[in-house]
Amino acid sequence: MRKQERAAPSANGNGPENTPSRNGLANVGEGPRCVESSKFEPPPPPLASQDAQIGLAVALALAAVGIKVFPCVRSRNPKKDKKPLVNDWPGVATVDPDQIHAWWDKWPDARVGVPTGPATGLFVLDADVDDETGETIGQDNLLALGFDVAAHPWKQATPSGGWHCLFRWDKGCPGNTVGKVKGDVDMHGIDTRSVRGYFVVYDLDAVLAAVEALHG
Repeated sequence: MRKQERAAPSANGNGPENTPSRNGLANVGEGPRCVESSKFEPPPPPLASQDAQIGLAVALALAAVGIKVFPCVRSRNPKKDKKPLVNDWPGVATVDPDQIHAWWDKWPDARVGVPTGPATGLFVLDADVDDETGETIGQDNLLALGFDVAAHPWKQATPSGGWHCLFRWDKGCPGNTVGKVKGDVDMHGIDTRSVRGYFVVYDLDAVLAAVEALHG
């Protein structure tokens, strides 16, 4: 058995629980409610030996606080980027350091994926930006629904300029969705990650703080 050589970074997070409502996102601002080419593709930029260990360190830090992880693709191709590198990722995501080392030995530049739903007790509200214009459509539409992303304490920024807002998951939370118009509610740019969903970690400190606040 390999022993984890470094302790997980400490993180501080506090505040009341804030989770999405049972009936969807229209009332998300009200407060606590519930509780994938054969074409040539350039390789990712080469990683220095030190940088190549970042993903491993992030995965081990999350596992140390009980958050299951699995490896995801890092690619310039947006159709491949962030795809799981392992089959049955909901079933094989783990906190076992030996398995995590084995995965990152095989894919040292892999991104770190975290399952949502009962596997980790996390629910993610994903506020995207418009791919063409760069407008913050997800954040703007959420604000129109009464939820202010800027004021949410537990979130991480995404490379595109969007946000992942983290909440505590329970059975009343919405399922996985892809933003679209629902009736009179404009959900463009708003995705949810719930049972059999996942998100990629970009800001370890922010995710650790959310875990501590929501599950501490």
